[in-house]
Amino acid sequence: MGTDYNALIASASDAQADLPPTVLLYGEGGVGKTTFASHAPAPVLLAAEDGARRIRGVKRLPGDGVVESWTQALELTRAVAYGEHQFKTFIVDTLDLVEPHCVAHLVKSSGKRSFEAMGWGKDEALLAEWRVWLGLLEHIRNKRNMMVILIAHAAARTINDPTLGSFSGWSGKCNKQVWAATYNWADLVMFAQHDLALHEQDNGKARSIVTGARVLHTQRGTGFEAKQREGFQLPARLPLSYDTFAEALGVAETADVLRARIRELVEAIGRDDVAKKAEVYLKKAGTNVSKLREIENNLKAVA
Repeated sequence: MGTDYNALIASASDAQADLPPTVLLYGEGGVGKTTFASHAPAPVLLAAEDGARRIRGVKRLPGDGVVESWTQALELTRAVAYGEHQFKTFIVDTLDLVEPHCVAHLVKSSGKRSFEAMGWGKDEALLAEWRVWLGLLEHIRNKRNMMVILIAHAAARTINDPTLGSFSGWSGKCNKQVWAATYNWADLVMFAQHDLALHEQDNGKARSIVTGARVLHTQRGTGFEAKQREGFQLPARLPLSYDTFAEALGVAETADVLRARIRELVEAIGRDDVAKKAEVYLKKAGTNVSKLREIENNLKAVA
């Protein structure tokens, strides 16, 4: 019996999927990328480095230590993709420390001494293995309805543009093919940096002054890569604040919603000591959404 092509054509749909975004967030060290991501709703973090240990209210995988192999990274990601949990955000910290595990896995499997020694086809093999992981991240977003935030360090490198030529700019600190594949996969690519102002001195030399602000770029600009897919309408520049980002994205939660959810958690825990502490923290937090989300995440750790 042949394929019913007419039925396949008739099944075409223009329905828009209301899914959370996949986010690639990169920037210089210490700018606050992990802190930004930690304020996302109900986060769980794949720890390839130890930067999130001091951030309260964020569950980490593995529970003790950091990811030590590609196999472990895949298994922990599968646990989030297919396991039973109430997490709403999957954070990877950091992308450029997960990638070496993928490379090491390929080298070991090939029996060669190094990635370079694998010769022709090594980049294709790396991308094929990397896309296995991206497929799991896609499942986490599409089937578990979770936001995915991949954090990466930035590196200055030469960017080759057919229109503009070659110029120096900020990009992700990982294999170029891996970065390109991940960049293309993500809905939003955002560059975080300390705000700089250039001032020209009398002798004609310019110097930069750090203003103290931390900013988020959501559209490509001079000296850095960034993008947002069709359907997203974020300002080109935002303060590096998850709440500001969420408000611009249209997914911000109000303080009243968070306070109600916190009280439901307290009731479910059913402990007088927790209830008393929660009320003290709620009073201090007021309508501060970041503080309220931190209280909620800490209570989930108790529940």
